[in-house]
Parts: sequence; C-alpha cells; structure tokens
Amino acid sequence: MFFMHVNLFETVTPASLVTLGSGVLVLVVGILIYVRDSSRKDTTMFLLITASAMVWSITAGLLQSISHSDIEEALIRLLYISGASMPMMSIFFADSLSVGKFRFNKLRSAGIIVLSLLMFSLIAFSDLIVWRRADVSHGWENEIARGPLFFLFVLYLIVVFTASLATLWRKYREAAGVFKIELRYIMIALAIAMFSIFIINLTLQIMGYYDVAWIGHMVAFLTATIIGYIMVKYNFWNIKLMTTELFIVLISLTLFTEVIFSRSVIDFVVKGTILALVVSSSFFLTRSVKRETESRQEVEKLAEELHNVNIRLQELNKKKSNFVEIAAHHLRDPLTAIRGYTSMLLEGSFGLLSANARGAVMKISESSKRLLVIIEEFMDISKIESGKIEYRFEKADLGNVLTDIIEEMKSSAESSGLSLTLEIVPKEDYRIAVDIGKIRQVISNLIDNALKYSLKGGIKVRMYKTRKKKILIIVSDTGIGMIQATIEKIFKKFSRAANASKFHTGGSGLGLYVAKEIIRNHDGRIWAESAGLGKGSTFYVELDPGIMHQATPVPTEEQSSEKGPTFSATG
Repeated sequence: MFFMHVNLFETVTPASLVTLGSGVLVLVVGILIYVRDSSRKDTTMFLLITASAMVWSITAGLLQSISHSDIEEALIRLLYISGASMPMMSIFFADSLSVGKFRFNKLRSAGIIVLSLLMFSLIAFSDLIVWRRADVSHGWENEIARGPLFFLFVLYLIVVFTASLATLWRKYREAAGVFKIELRYIMIALAIAMFSIFIINLTLQIMGYYDVAWIGHMVAFLTATIIGYIMVKYNFWNIKLMTTELFIVLISLTLFTEVIFSRSVIDFVVKGTILALVVSSSFFLTRSVKRETESRQEVEKLAEELHNVNIRLQELNKKKSNFVEIAAHHLRDPLTAIRGYTSMLLEGSFGLLSANARGAVMKISESSKRLLVIIEEFMDISKIESGKIEYRFEKADLGNVLTDIIEEMKSSAESSGLSLTLEIVPKEDYRIAVDIGKIRQVISNLIDNALKYSLKGGIKVRMYKTRKKKILIIVSDTGIGMIQATIEKIFKKFSRAANASKFHTGGSGLGLYVAKEIIRNHDGRIWAESAGLGKGSTFYVELDPGIMHQATPVPTEEQSSEKGPTFSATG
C-alpha cells in the first residue's frame, strides 16, 4: 500500500489543517529570505524565528488532531516551549538588524538565553507551568492544565516581547533614510502580531475560548510574510524571484497534500506524476525569472550610468561653450585692431607703401579676415548650444538682399577668375519676415564656399517660388563636387569634405552647421546635392513666407546702447 489511515489522527478538522499549513508556510517564508543572503545575521535570525513559529503551529495542529495520551503530553509541553522561544528569537532578530550603534553585549545576550532556558526547563520537566489532565476523555482544550507558576510564563512573554519592541524602537530612532522606513514597518508588523497572538492564543484560551486559535497561527504566517517582503524590498533583493519561488512552493505543497490523501493507487500515481512535473519545471521557471530579472537590472544599471554620463557630458559641453565664447571675445578684439591698422596702411594713412610691403599687408588683411570669420563661427556655435543666439525678424525683400550680396562678392569672384551671376524669377513677391543679418550670413557662406572650391567656371545664384509658394534659393558651382557620404555629413559640426584641404586649407567645418541652425530657426530647410567628384555642387535654401514670425523693429543705436539687444525669435 502507498498510503494508510493512521488511527492516531481521529479529529482532523479544517482549523487543524489551517494551523498545520500555516506552520509549513511560515518556515517556507523564512527559508526564502535566508537563501537571499545566508551570510547576514538578520536573515539567519529571521529563519530561526520562523522555525520557532513553525514548531508552534505544527504542534498546535497535531495536538488538535491526535488522540494519544503520551503524545499529547509531549505536544502540550512542546507547544508552550515553542511559544516561549518566539519572543526570545524576536528580541535577537531585532538586535540583529544592523542599524544604529545600539547592540546587545555578551552579558545581556547571555541573560536572555539563561532566562529563556529556565522557562523551557520549567515547562519541560515540571508541572509548575503547564501539564496534561488525564481525567478528561476528549477535547484537547480540556486536557491543558495550567500550573501554579503559569503567571511567570505570561510575565516572561510580556517582558521579552516588550524588550523586542523597545530594541526596535531604539534602533528606529538611530536610523535614517530607507533603513528607518524598513524598521518602522517591521516594528508595526511585530507589534500587531504580538498583541494579536497574546489575545487570541493566550488570553482567550485562559478564558476558555479555543475555537479561534487557528487565527493566531495565520497571523504568525502573515506577519512573517509581511516582514519578509519588507526585508526584500528595502534590501533591494529580487521581489519577483521570491514571489515566484513562494508561488511554486505553495503549488507543490498543495499537490503533495493531494498525493498524501490519495484514495487509490491510480490516483496516487497520477497526482505524484503531476507533482514531479511541477517540481522539475519549477526549476527552469525560477532560473528564467532570475535571468530575466538580472538582465533587467543590468539594463537599468547601464541606463542609469548612461544617464549620469549624459548629464556629465552636458555639463562639460556647457563649460566648453562658455570657454569658446569667452576665448572668441578676447581673440576678436586684437584682430579687429589688426584689420583696422592694415586697412589704414593700405589706404595710405601712414604714407605710401612699396609694392612688396603692400602685398604683405594685403596678405595680413586677408588672413585676419579669415581668422575673424572662424572666430565668429565659434561664437555662433557657442550661442546656439547655450540657447543665447537671438533673432531679429523684420519684413525684407530677399531679392534686394541677394542683389546686395552678389554686388559685394563680385570682386572676390573676379579676382579668382570666376563668374558670379544672379537670376531671380520676376513678377513674384519675395518679401518675408527674416533676420536679415543671419540670412545674409547663410547665403554669403554658401557663395564663399563655392568660390573657394571652384577652380574654373562660375557660381550661379537663382531664386524663385515653388508650387507651394515657398521661396527657394539655389547656389550652384562648377567646383570639386561631393560624394554621397560627404553630403550626409557636411552639415554637422567640424565636418569637411575629404578632399577639401587640397583646395583650401582654411575653414573650421562650422559654417554649414551654423547655416543649418539659422535656417532651422527660420522654419526652413537647407540641403545639398552633387553629381559626384569634379561635377560641382548645388546648395538649396527653402523658406516659407506663410510662417509669420513676429516682425520686431530693429532698435536704434541709442536704444541698443541703453538697453542692449532684447529681440527674440517667435513663431
């Protein structure tokens, strides 16, 4: 036979089953917490206190189910010994929580152990605390007799439980942060559990009410679960994994109970097979949950590190922008003086120059001009990145703006042996709200680049309105051209074509980036096209007159000197 009915179990009731189940489950909770970190003292003490609660509940459940005088005598004494061990374990558990400076010394710990052992001895080897009445034929509650020193047992429980709460309170006052929160919830849970068990399993039983004893054992299990959850949460352990393990244990225990109470061999085999499958598959389930959680934690850790690095990079970028802005200001002042004096020398303010001297001064002037352009680009970058760049939008005719730019740059084109032409489709309205200075900067930059990288031929600038009534400005050249990889990167910071340095060594690779940001803030588009190396390039600037930026009047010199620039872009 795979099973048999034992005559000892004559009065198995739902209350006794709940009591026995509570005992098993409370130990399961203790084991699950202990395996999280077996090296810690608080997890070890938590395991011991749940083990005491397990013995207390299982003893009570067996006492309610078994009818045998010798066994009942031992169970009654074990019930009170395990009940007396729980407050002792709780005070050592409270002390094991490594928060604050207060800790039990060896003398105090020895005193608690000696007091508890004395109580255990009185219960186990004498009838002074509790004993079994032999003159009662049925009813376990009627068999428990209390001795003349039972009041010492009650006093012991009160003193030791109170000492446990006092220890927790002292540690709570010394703690801070998340540990203070953890101690607060543990203290509340223990206080409620102690009070409930004291009333249900001691006071009411003294008064003769035994029917609700199972509730006290349920309270012990629930309290252990709550404290276990608190320890897992505030120690940053894996709650998901522990919940999965607890769920698997509950299912396995339920199936095991079904196997024990099987009514036939076939029923036993089927349920036993199901139990074996559940236990084996649970191993793989817990492993997958553990791996998933570890992967998620690793991703969260990397995300947090990336976030911190990103914040640090933003701070460094801000400092870099501030440094560039300050440095550019200090460099621009002496360059302005150099340009001023070279201009005066070329104009003959200090006398006529020889041909050689004039050529040298012109080279100084051109070099300082290029350097000033680079410095201005760095200052623009700094303002763009710091959000300090300001736009002064006003109504302007882009036809007039382009005509002025072409007139100013024609001499540079002619000196390089290149043609520079402008074609504007007539009978169209090219008025639009723009920052005239910045639009001039963009178009001038595109034409200047075309001049630099064209060895022959010329540059053609065209403007017309598209079918969508947008203004399109096109700057075409017959220069060195670009491959697709270059087109994709030239509007990024510090980006230049791979072969650009062969034709023009100057340049910072910032001009087109600044142009892109200016056009973007005008709600427009800028892009480039090229048929390939040696086939020239074409740049496009598209602006929408339908987007009405607020047209702000340009301040007079007097207003500028009194208030400084106060204009901003709105749209």
